[in-house]
Amino acid sequence: MSDAKSFQVAEIFAISKVGEGDYIFEDVPQARADAPAFLGKENIDYDNDVIKVKGWIDTETFDYYFTVWVVGKNAGTWQGKLDIALKFGFSAGQLKGSVTFYVKDGHQLRVAVDLKIKFDGSIKNDWLIIKW
Repeated sequence: MSDAKSFQVAEIFAISKVGEGDYIFEDVPQARADAPAFLGKENIDYDNDVIKVKGWIDTETFDYYFTVWVVGKNAGTWQGKLDIALKFGFSAGQLKGSVTFYVKDGHQLRVAVDLKIKFDGSIKNDWLIIKW
């Protein structure tokens, strides 16, 4: 028996006609992070100057897809299931620390940040991203 998980995926393309019967299909990357309405997911567009998150979460299964920025630096695009938590380390120049996304009480997406800024102190906080 396989432990593989399945996800519904939708791509958004821009289609341009370049000749009779000829078309160009181009991926629209900024649209990729938005949840298609038919999937019933909650879109996330959160920014508090420390953490920026754009993407979506399925509020029933906790499947997620989002891109994260930490103090303006891209920390990657993450996809999976928040049945426990998503934690990653972050290091960019004078900034080091960790970022943890988790679901609290079954209806809140939260992020805990523990960052140290060389010569300038630290940022340690926990923020509500979205509530459903």
